[in-house]
Amino acid sequence: MIKQFNPNMMLNKQHKSVGFGKLDNSQVEIFNVQGGFPVKDGKPDNPIAYQGELGGSCWGGQLTYTNSAAGALKEFTDTDKIFVAGQQFNIPGRVAGATQPFANSYELANNKVAYVRGPLTSENKYIDKEDVSKDGGKNEFYKNLTQKYIGQIQDTIQKNTGEKNTYAGNVIGGYIDGYIAIRHNDEVLKGKGEEIMPHNVWILHSAGGPKFKNMLLKRAENESNLVHFIAQSQSGNVKDIVKQVVNHYSDELLNDHKYEFASRMRAEKIAFTDPTTKVVVNSPFEITEQINAYPYTTKTEGVNDIDPNNINVITPGVDKKRFLRSSDTEGHIKNAMDSFSTRYQADIPKDRQGLHKVLTVGRLDEKKNYHGIIKAFAKSKGLRDRANLVLVINGEDRGVNYLQEAQRLDKQVQSGSLGKESAKKQLEAKKIANSDYLMELANIVNRHDQLKGAITSISLPDANEFGGLHIGLGEEGKTIGGLNSTQEPYGLVPAEQNLARIPGPVANTAGVYAELTGIAPGFDPNDPSDIANAYIEMINNKDKYAKPLKDWAEGKTWESWCKNVLDLAQKGTDITYNEFNALPAAYSKPINYTSKEFVDKGKKMINDANKVELEKGKDGVFKNVFVNVEKLLSKKSTVDAKAYSNIAHSHHGADAPIIAH
Repeated sequence: MIKQFNPNMMLNKQHKSVGFGKLDNSQVEIFNVQGGFPVKDGKPDNPIAYQGELGGSCWGGQLTYTNSAAGALKEFTDTDKIFVAGQQFNIPGRVAGATQPFANSYELANNKVAYVRGPLTSENKYIDKEDVSKDGGKNEFYKNLTQKYIGQIQDTIQKNTGEKNTYAGNVIGGYIDGYIAIRHNDEVLKGKGEEIMPHNVWILHSAGGPKFKNMLLKRAENESNLVHFIAQSQSGNVKDIVKQVVNHYSDELLNDHKYEFASRMRAEKIAFTDPTTKVVVNSPFEITEQINAYPYTTKTEGVNDIDPNNINVITPGVDKKRFLRSSDTEGHIKNAMDSFSTRYQADIPKDRQGLHKVLTVGRLDEKKNYHGIIKAFAKSKGLRDRANLVLVINGEDRGVNYLQEAQRLDKQVQSGSLGKESAKKQLEAKKIANSDYLMELANIVNRHDQLKGAITSISLPDANEFGGLHIGLGEEGKTIGGLNSTQEPYGLVPAEQNLARIPGPVANTAGVYAELTGIAPGFDPNDPSDIANAYIEMINNKDKYAKPLKDWAEGKTWESWCKNVLDLAQKGTDITYNEFNALPAAYSKPINYTSKEFVDKGKKMINDANKVELEKGKDGVFKNVFVNVEKLLSKKSTVDAKAYSNIAHSHHGADAPIIAH
């Protein structure tokens, strides 16, 4: 049975005053190796801001979660030391202190929390969070997650504390990347006596499986490609065609040097099933969508099946210091609202400025679904009559409306006066994150004249001002928030926004939706009409939803999270050192992430998963591909000779066969 902790557990003052007790090794390490910790005046800047693809701040859940978790442990435990291991930035011109050398990036705050940053690639290149296709991306990252990195952290800790560490500490927090880093290091696995695998609690936040599935489906569901496969197969058998399509694109992804999904998926399954860890997830949604789902449920050589008894649901808290008015936030509120008012009044006509605002935040990433909310506004006059759309775009220059800049460039691209790559370079020169996606959004807006005067974008590089904007807009009382993501393991946005009195609907694909069912409108994030209707419902009945949502957000405490995590951590690991050595090699030996054997086993796992899902047909992962193929085959002339000729010439050369069914 999966244990779910009470997210609204209230703690008495005695707990807070004496702490929750020590962990066995009196040392905690939180591995968040994808993230970076900017510094200010030689010290970690707190709260931290995730540095986006080209340096723009992003208030991403992963870093917010890590920083808040460390703060909770610092405040509510008697644990001697807490170390947060993050990535070092070594690219000039990012943020103040970004090029700080490793040796100077250590800071022990009040002898409780230390932020330790280390280079994770041989060239010390920055690692993008989402885009793994560039040089210095994740395949380089994994090749260099070696003993040297963890050794540097251990050496730095010893230098600053005088304590010698022979392993990576009592890791009670981490992500899949941190797990791989530790398992890659032979020294960590040696232990002493009965001590084995010190990370007795593992906090997961991963989208590897769903991300691989979504990328595969995105390639496989392109209708022109399906037309090609139908034509090439000379067959009307839906299952045969879908199998051909899926296998082709699966092989394409698995063999693409830009990605290492085969290794990634296998390493993740080992993490999920490792008997020496305690798996913690943020919501029941994560269990089905990220752990007990394709491809992890496939039988895998040398790896256990997922044990639901080892999965624990502990929901995160919310950063009340950043999203509630106080003497500390006054300046941030003023700065944010001044910037916002200037931008809003410049972009929105006077006769529309009194309408509600729909505030959309998140990284510039497709799964955050900026395109979905834009299409909802374009489709629904009812929504446009009630509100304007405000997009918070990642970028370093608060004086730029990045969306308008991208619209200007898109018009030049469409007219042929500017190449697409040149347009992207112009955007990147303005230090915007994810120029590809922003150009896509600009193109959508440019194709819908009805959006003119109803949409604006603002950039707030300072993470504290991001909180200040929410407080200021919440106090004005005419702003609706919302979580639109097509894929979200949890989603902190509703908790932050509702705390600041900005209620909103929530996509039914987000983990947090399980907590909000019945107190916030839900919607299908892939259906613009459904999105629009949910926002209209919220605007029309704001008073009905606002108080229950605010009460829910108030109950989201990191104190409760800390108590639940420590209750789990203090149970320890139910396996001895000798038993550990007797485990299958997948668990008892270091992960050689890039070895041919490891990669091949990962490929086999995914290919086996494909076979299982294809047998399920319309009920499997690839059900949409089945539906699309059936639609094409149902047409009397599925592949028009002339139309297919165009596809053949553009994709496969003039000699590609032309077959009409």
